[in-house]
Order: sequence, then C-alpha cells, then structure tokens
Amino acid sequence: MPKCNFKKTYEMKNTSILCLMIFLLLVACKKPESTWTEEDAIKVHAEVESTLREYHSDIERDGLLAELKYLDSTEQFSWFAPGFSGAIGYDSVVAILKVMAPMFPGIDHTWDSLVVTPVSYQEASYMGLVTSVMTDTAGTNDTVRFREEGKMIRRSDGWKLLSGKTIEIN
Repeated sequence: MPKCNFKKTYEMKNTSILCLMIFLLLVACKKPESTWTEEDAIKVHAEVESTLREYHSDIERDGLLAELKYLDSTEQFSWFAPGFSGAIGYDSVVAILKVMAPMFPGIDHTWDSLVVTPVSYQEASYMGLVTSVMTDTAGTNDTVRFREEGKMIRRSDGWKLLSGKTIEIN
C-alpha cells in the first residue's frame, strides 16, 4: 500500500488557497483603468457641440454635400428624414444629397437651441431646433424650421452622426 504524506498534501493545499486568495484580492482591489468624470463629460459636450456647429458652417460654405463629412458611413447609420415613413441608410442619404445639392446652392442653418448630452467617451446624444434658409437656383429663399435629434459617435476621424431624426415644424 502506498504511503501518504499528509504534511506535504496539507502544505500544497495551503499554498494553493493562499495563491487564490492573493489573486482574488488583487483583482478586487484593482483600480478601474478609466472612470467617467465631470471633466470628461464637459470635454465630450464641447467636442460634439463644436462638431455640430461646424457641420452647419460647412454646409453654408460648401453646400449640402459638405454634410457627408459628418455622417457615419457604417451599416449602423440611420436617419429618419422628413417625408419618409422609416429610417434610411447612408447610401440613400448620399443619393438624396447628390440630387438636392445642385438645386439649393445656398443653405443657412442656424441652431435656435442645442442640447448635447454626453453618454460616454465615444457617444453623445443631441437635440435642437434649427432654422434653415434654403436658396434655390432661381434665388428664391424658403425658410424652414425643424427639430433635429440624434446620436453622435466618436470615430478615428472625429465625431460622426450615427443616427438622427429630422422633424419639420410649422
């Protein structure tokens, strides 16, 4: 019959338990790699608000096709456009903008109000009222007001509109 060394077995169990306890203690006490602070929220808010204001400035300066720079071109993108019964994707928005751009060489969007809500380092939502003066090729101005809401996402090349909804208001 083999001889059992109880002392050695007891020492191995104690060593294993001790190692497990140290590991659990280290994991439990580990400081989170990053925490969301008020300063982070303020920074995201400023970045997204600046992006949305630049978005309108670029459209005013360069026309409707300038909008493409601010749209997320992934499959996740969606937009509820006025006059549509459901969301449309990036390719549809591009097609619409290409048709409308030559028809409206003058666009002046003004944020009447804008509220940005940071969600994380990578995401923020926004909502605001916009007055848009659109000038067609004949020089006729049409003023439209709408409510704009959406979600912005941080990509490697800046903040992009991931999803949005535009509702015309009279």
